[in-house]
Amino acid sequence: MTRRLALFGLLAAGLAASAWGCGSDSRPGNGDADTDTDTDGDGDADADSDTDADCDEVDFPVAGNPPDILILLDRSYSMSWGSPQTYWAMTTGALVETTALMDSQIRFGLMAFPDGSGLCTPPSPGSPLVSISDINSGQIATQIGIQAPSGSGTPTAAAMAAAGTYLNSLFDGADKILLLATDGAPNCSSDMALQCGACQTTQLDLVSCYTHEDCLDDVQAIGTAQELHDSWGIAVYVVGVGGVVDVWDAVMDGIAAAGGTGGYYPATDAAQLQEALAEIAAASLDCTFIVNWESLDESVSDDPSLVNLYADGLLVPYSGDCANADGWHWIDGDTIEMCEGLCADYKSAAISVVTATFGCESIVE
Repeated sequence: MTRRLALFGLLAAGLAASAWGCGSDSRPGNGDADTDTDTDGDGDADADSDTDADCDEVDFPVAGNPPDILILLDRSYSMSWGSPQTYWAMTTGALVETTALMDSQIRFGLMAFPDGSGLCTPPSPGSPLVSISDINSGQIATQIGIQAPSGSGTPTAAAMAAAGTYLNSLFDGADKILLLATDGAPNCSSDMALQCGACQTTQLDLVSCYTHEDCLDDVQAIGTAQELHDSWGIAVYVVGVGGVVDVWDAVMDGIAAAGGTGGYYPATDAAQLQEALAEIAAASLDCTFIVNWESLDESVSDDPSLVNLYADGLLVPYSGDCANADGWHWIDGDTIEMCEGLCADYKSAAISVVTATFGCESIVE
């Protein structure tokens, strides 16, 4: 069983039979002895109604494709503002909760900007705070716990470029998503044509401008998001946190639209932020899984009618037309799809572990 399959809750072949198949398992079609009796008095047992004599459940690999989500966290000094809870505390608390909840469905990673205490220093693309990998919400919580808002610059464009370079270096076949969480407008532009007096300042009074680094860097930020999406296929989601982000609605929407996600998610309190993160996480998931028939032992049939799904250990009924929203069906001979209700539960993490077994007739309820 590979870590990747375990992450997505889909167990690979080779688990001990006592775990799911024969022996004491009381689920339908578990390999127990037949219980049919002679009810018509003809001297032999009636026709087999439970197929247990021929049913020998074997776990087999079905491969999902968990997305890679890199969290790009603004740690500029203004994230320490806010009352009764700072923007930083609100954002990091929601991120820790969301990554822990979705750890079994999504591969997360973490970068923060500006890097160190530098005013306009972007993170290094080769050194994320937490590399994207399986089941790593604990590492993210640890790193968030030792970070703090520092520096007054918000080098969003350069940080997104670094994040995109890192995501593009991962050759794992997964969808790539950048989640930008920030409380304000991008500045720290590298465009020396932007100078105080001729640019729009990002200072809170919208008047003061001390260096060219205070100039709004909307063109480069939006252009970077466009490049990530169009050239590298990276979706860019934007969550704007805090009480002043609405001043920059057009910029935040522009970054999200260029990144292929429509518009940004404003979050002025913890509840809104949690809702936004949950919606983004759900949107990143799909509910289809590929059966790797070739990895099965030669003695195992490739009959798709001998497949059953279980969600957190409970039987999921087969529903060919998805009339049962809590069921599943085949899209083709290799692809399993959860029906709408089951998919919604999976995306919300109401269920986290989905397993499949071979060898028993699909159960319809």
